[in-house]
Amino acid sequence: MKAKITDVAQKANVSISTVSHVLNHTRFVSEETRKKVMDAVEELGYSPDASGRTFRTGKKMMIGLVVPDITNSVFAALIEDVDDVISKQGYNLVISNTRDCLKMEKQALRNLASGVVDGIVIASTSEDFQTIKRQIPDKFPMIFMDRVLPDRNYDSVILDCQEATAKMLEEMIQNGFRKIGFLVGLPQISPTYERVKVYQQILKQYESKVNEEGIRIFDDNIYVYPRDYFYPINYNYSEKVYTKNTCMVHLFKATWTDRGEKRTIGIYRTFGPALGKTLNSIIDGIFNFKTSIIVTLKKIYSWARMKASIYITRSRRVKRITNEINQIQKDFITICHPEMPVEKNEIQNLIEGSILELREQYTKKEAEMIASAIANSSKKQILFNQYADGWDMLISSIKKQKSSMKVKMIIHNGQEDLTDAIIWNNFDNILGMYDKGLIDELVFLKKSVYEFYKEKGYRAKLLSKYVEIENRESYNEDNKVEKNENLPIKIGMYEAYDRISRNIYNQLCAVSMIENAKLDCSPVNYKISKIARFFNINLTVANKLMTKQELYKKLANNDINLCVSTVDENNMIPYESLELGTPCLVGNSFKAFEGSSLQDYLVVKNADDILEIKEKTLNALENKEKILEEYKLWREKNKQDALRNIKEVLE
Repeated sequence: MKAKITDVAQKANVSISTVSHVLNHTRFVSEETRKKVMDAVEELGYSPDASGRTFRTGKKMMIGLVVPDITNSVFAALIEDVDDVISKQGYNLVISNTRDCLKMEKQALRNLASGVVDGIVIASTSEDFQTIKRQIPDKFPMIFMDRVLPDRNYDSVILDCQEATAKMLEEMIQNGFRKIGFLVGLPQISPTYERVKVYQQILKQYESKVNEEGIRIFDDNIYVYPRDYFYPINYNYSEKVYTKNTCMVHLFKATWTDRGEKRTIGIYRTFGPALGKTLNSIIDGIFNFKTSIIVTLKKIYSWARMKASIYITRSRRVKRITNEINQIQKDFITICHPEMPVEKNEIQNLIEGSILELREQYTKKEAEMIASAIANSSKKQILFNQYADGWDMLISSIKKQKSSMKVKMIIHNGQEDLTDAIIWNNFDNILGMYDKGLIDELVFLKKSVYEFYKEKGYRAKLLSKYVEIENRESYNEDNKVEKNENLPIKIGMYEAYDRISRNIYNQLCAVSMIENAKLDCSPVNYKISKIARFFNINLTVANKLMTKQELYKKLANNDINLCVSTVDENNMIPYESLELGTPCLVGNSFKAFEGSSLQDYLVVKNADDILEIKEKTLNALENKEKILEEYKLWREKNKQDALRNIKEVLE
């Protein structure tokens, strides 16, 4: 029997709360008491319930680590050390390798800070703190590694690069090195500044005298030439100051010195500094005037070409969208984002033939042109299928050009999803536009949320889901295979996201208790794979992004599919699975089957009960034919309800 926290408390002769504080590091506990508790944990083999702890604390127990180059031995060692430290606190590590690319770094920060992790450790490639700050919510826990930014709102953990650089230089000088090259990393990051600074300071410490030519001579005959000794540029005043050594520059860097520099060096060598300076000024004036004219013309040309390209691209894009609008035969348009295939799939059957795919990233001018095309069409209303960042500009432009156009927002999320920062911001924008009169009606896919907002006085409608799959028999390849009792029980799980609400780990445990079971799962992370190996689950992975047809094949060819979520009341998977002839278990939050015998067969009342999931799975396998017959009756009634809802939405 698995050890409980009460067993640990009894063994260590302490309270349950003391055990909790030791394991979660939530309060100071004496070293003696801590040792007693940890010895009891070790002896009893106790392991805390991670999912339960996450539910109670609201923490994901995940830390994000953003590094510029995972192949760099320094960062590889740091990754290992960070993982060692946080694992002792019960946390797991999520690594993002940005490859020294600021764009990838910004994307990684946005993804991690959207609710994936509890905090972020970052070795940034950016010198602009505001660039980083814009990617994350305010007060989100973040620590900079080996980086110090001017804005000290966040803590930094850095190496003492000054002391390390000093020791290296001293060692080199003492060992007789005469030519010391100094290679640094990215110029915009703080360690570079620190290392260059100490390099200059160390040389000063060893300096004994400076000869008449400005060359520094150290005690052990180390010669350090001034930076403008060979190269004729005074960096302090950004002007050329040529010396008697300038010819060395010509010989040394002739292959890459530009034409102007070569001409200037030649003048100085021929006429000397006094006359050469006058001649050079005259020639510089002529060349500079000519150059400025050419540069200006080039800039005008580049600007005109860019504007023309933008105009042509914009015109083509808007023309294509206008043609698509005109091809829609319905008197309404449903706008979907191409990178939201799930949301599009969920409503496709309900509003078939009205879909227009639009991205959110349009300029103000483009938004106005698209809005004009919509406003000038014969369409009576626009349905936005889930909010995408930037659509507020398009909605505002539509209302400005045609105030009578009805704008409605289809909302897939429930109130429990508002803990996600991105979803909250989107929802906040939706309600803000509703208050301003830019959105006329809210359309919900979740009945409980619809009833809530209806009660609060919002203009709200409900869309009920139903599925019609053409040629659904063609997806079932098993019809061609002779049935064999020795074949494994094929179970599918295609909502395996590492979130408490998806209840993935309880479902994994239930599958492990079913004899001769084979699990096809997607998406799969390291933790899922490890648990599957631990419980000897026959696991196949479908991690790639599947097309709808590929998903339908999997749903149809499994013996049963699992979608036992704790909060999702209207997932699409159960509908599609049953439509393809395969039973699908759901959680108690799934309300669509209320009032039918499908609830008795398919609804798991307690999603945390592993044994109930197992028993429901076996029972559904035994009663497959009855379930499919009941589904046919339920489907017909549900279809009529859905069609009535659609009619009400489109009135």
